[in-house]
Amino acid sequence: GKPAPFDLVMMDMIMRGMAGLTACKAILRLYPEQKIIIVSGHAPDTHAAEAAELDLDWLVKPYGALDMARTVRARLDR
Repeated sequence: GKPAPFDLVMMDMIMRGMAGLTACKAILRLYPEQKIIIVSGHAPDTHAAEAAELDLDWLVKPYGALDMARTVRARLDR
C-alpha cells in the first residue's frame, strides 16, 4: 500500500454521510499503515471488537489534554 499521508488521524464515530468505522475502513484500504484514533462520546462497547480488529485506539469524550496526549503518544509509538 501507499505510505500513510498523515502521522495520525483522529476520527469521530458519528459523522454526517459516513460512520466513523466505515471511514476508517476506507482509509485503511488505501493506506494500511495509517494510524487512527476514534474519538467518541460513546463507549466502544458495540464497536470494540471491530475497532480492535482494525487496530484502532479509542478516546472517549469528554477527555482531558493529558488523556489525549497519552493516547496520541501511544498510537504514534506503535
